[in-house]
Amino acid sequence: GKVFLVSRKRDDHICVLRICDMSEDQKQLTIQEARLLEKLNHPNIVTFMEMFQTDEGELCIVMEYANGRSIFCLASIGGDL
Repeated sequence: GKVFLVSRKRDDHICVLRICDMSEDQKQLTIQEARLLEKLNHPNIVTFMEMFQTDEGELCIVMEYANGRSIFCLASIGGDL
């Protein structure tokens, strides 16, 4: 898939847009995972914002943008997690 940093039109909130290129079975599992993520509210978990499908059938997930290093990056350089 592809990931983009975007500005949401309705409130100019900076978000991450993930466009998922996957099979129908994978898409259904991802939708279930996104619905679970939607229910979570924790300061250490990126916030789920919305999900939709394009006219071409691609699944799109919009999530909070977390500025900073990834856990992978921190772990690889020995930084504090």
